[in-house]
Formats: sequence, structure tokens, C-alpha cells
Amino acid sequence: MMKDENSKSGFQWNNVILISFAHLLHDVFSSFFVPLLPFINDKLNLSNLSVGILKVTQRLPSLFSPFIGILADKFPLRIFIIVTPAVTAIFMSLIGMAPNVVTIGILLFIAGISSALFHVPSPVLIKNLSGEKAGRGMSLYMLGGELARSIGPMLITATVIFFSLEGIYRLMIIGIAASVILFIRIGRIPVSPNTGKENFYRGIRSTFISLAPFFLLLMGFVFFRAISKSALSTFLTLYLDEQGETIWFVNGALSIFQLAGAAGVLVSGIVSDKIGISRTLFIIACSTPVLMILFNYLGHAWILPLLVLLGFFIIASTPVLLSLVNRLNEGRPAFINGVFMTISFAIGALGDVITGILGDWFGLALTFEISGYLSFGAIPFAIALGRWDRKRSS
Repeated sequence: MMKDENSKSGFQWNNVILISFAHLLHDVFSSFFVPLLPFINDKLNLSNLSVGILKVTQRLPSLFSPFIGILADKFPLRIFIIVTPAVTAIFMSLIGMAPNVVTIGILLFIAGISSALFHVPSPVLIKNLSGEKAGRGMSLYMLGGELARSIGPMLITATVIFFSLEGIYRLMIIGIAASVILFIRIGRIPVSPNTGKENFYRGIRSTFISLAPFFLLLMGFVFFRAISKSALSTFLTLYLDEQGETIWFVNGALSIFQLAGAAGVLVSGIVSDKIGISRTLFIIACSTPVLMILFNYLGHAWILPLLVLLGFFIIASTPVLLSLVNRLNEGRPAFINGVFMTISFAIGALGDVITGILGDWFGLALTFEISGYLSFGAIPFAIALGRWDRKRSS
């Protein structure tokens, strides 16, 4: 089993890479729904709104993230990091056999619970293992997740083609094997900071109140980027399918988008350690709307190059925000991280529903255009978050 070889202030490369790899293994399976949409749509003829609702169903358990965080601040919940890759793999691999939308929703909801149980304690663990280089640690952690969303579409597309939609259940063995490996490797890595029992629960309310202005700024930043992110991460396959592209191009484009996101999260956290969170968020906030508008107005030949840039900048904000959240030093890191996860996932779910409704009303092409203009609204919140960070650091 792995030991904490480095000092508390050091960057523990082996452990950080191990947890990042666990993130990759878990998120490969949680990413299956979107690339499966063209196949599910052929089988069940889904509306854009129903797609958005199903995506919300997968995200809904994230609303419980603060409560998971409270437990993670008191108890060593590493068991969830170990078990959840298997649980998520099993339920996501059963989607192909689902006979109706309700069954798909149930499978996605259970997989969403598993995902929430993984994603709340794991960034806190990464922060503890990263010492003074939290941005680098969060970048490597998020790199695992974004690589998963790049690998996932190609893996599931190949599996459907070779074994049929109903045959994707064969993939669950990979997730089960991953949990066995994690059980062997991370049993001794601490997840909880072991906060003292005295005044712990009483202080949660005061922590939330003191950070309420920060959470409001965070909500504004995430909200104005949510529809652009939903358009590309949830509806891109349907959008390209409507354009008459082949299934390999459709899911290949999604993989390229996610792979560019992996590069974005790797670079952004490291850059934020060097130039500061404020400047990094401002650059990201300004770049996204311009690129989204260009995506809508330039021709077919520009789809893939712009998806590379959009993937880089749209997803790049996550490790920067995680680094910002996990340096608040309020004594309850998992709880604060849980609130962040709830904000992120809940607003993302709202973005999926709004995008689905707009897609049914106006078509996906116009919806993509609208999302570009809305994302300009994130810029003032990026500036305000930077000021908050400088004020807290001074």
C-alpha cells in the first residue's frame, strides 16, 4: 500500500497521479450517456427536452454533495473512492438494455449518486497531497476526468458497433477491476482532515454564512457559462447528427472537444499557480464567448479547430475554481467542496434543461448562437472572484 512519503508541504506525485487515474477510470463510465444519445434516439426517439431532463437526473444527486462533504470532513470516506468506479460502471453499462426512458433515468440517477460520492472527497484528498501546488494537483486530477470524457465516447462507440447497444454491459468488468486495484493501492491514504468533534457541526452554518457572498459570485460565473458548456458537452452529438455527419465524426468530434478540455485543465491550474487565479479566470471568461460565436458563424471546415479551442477554454475553469475553493481554509474543506459541487452540477443541470427547451423551440443551431452571447455575462463575475481571492490572500 502507498505511504505518505513526502512532507505535508511537498507535492506527492505518486499519490496525486494515483487519485487522478482513479478519476479517469470512474469518469470513463459516467461519460457514456452523451455519446450513446444518437443510438438511444434511434431506439426511443427522444426530444431535446427529454435529453436535458435525463442529464438533470444524472446530476440530481449532486444536490446532496454538501451533506456528503460534512461526513467526509468527519470520517475517512476513502471507501467511496474505491467502490464508486465499480458502481458507476455497472449502472452506466446497463443503459443499452433499458427498454424505456424511465429505466434510463433510474440507471442515470444511481450512477449520479455514485459520482457524487466519488467527486466530493477526492479533490480534498488531492489538495492535501499537493502541498503548496494546489493548482498543479487540481490540474492533474481534472486531467484524469477530461481524458475520460475523451476516451469514453470512442470506447462506447466501438463497443456498440462491435457488440450492439444492448451488448455494452460487457464493459462493466473494467470498472469492477478498477475498484479492486484501488482497494489494494489507496487503503492507507487519508481522506479526512480529522476535524475535532467539538463545535464541528455548530460551525457549519457560520462557515456557510461567511462564504455566502463568494458562493453567489461563483454561481454567477458558472451560470453564464452553463448553456455554452451544455450545448457542447451534452448536445454536440445531436447537433452534428442533425447536420448529417457520420457517427464516427459525431463521437470523434466529442472526443476531440473533451481531449482539448483535458489540455485546458492541465494548463490552466499550472498557469494559475504562476500568474494568479484572477488573471486566469479573466482570460478564460473573455475567450469562451468569442470562440462560441465564431463556431456558429464560420463554416464546416472550422468545426474541429474551434472545438479544440472551445474545449480548452470552456473546461479550463474547473481546476482553477477547485483550487480557489480548496484554499479558503475554513476548516471544513470537504463541506465547502460539496457546496461547490452542488453549485456546479445544479447549474449545469439547469443549463441542460434550458438548452433542451431552447433546442426544441428554436433548433440547436440558434441555441448554440444564443449561448455564445450569454457567456459574456461571466466576465464581471470572473473579475469579482479575482478581487475576492486577492482580498482573502492579503
